[in-house]
Amino acid sequence: MEWKRVRSQPAYVYTFSPRFVFNEKWLAFVEFYGFAWKKRNPENSIDGGLAYNLNENLKIDASAGFGLNKNAPGFFYGIGASLRFKAGK
Repeated sequence: MEWKRVRSQPAYVYTFSPRFVFNEKWLAFVEFYGFAWKKRNPENSIDGGLAYNLNENLKIDASAGFGLNKNAPGFFYGIGASLRFKAGK
């Protein structure tokens, strides 16, 4: 459950996100997700993406998705990078 503000109606959140590992460098995912409220129409969306491990500490990715009904956001896309670094001794 998720609340946007104190005393707001809770949103029930769901997600289903299988991922597919092709080899040690490439992976892909598909995600179905949404939000539902007691007295409002739900928002249902789908997205997918690819990620590539440049090395064991650096990964780049791209994703895109869209809403499955009129209440969900229209279309989105994104790119990103993840850097892993040693935080301890």
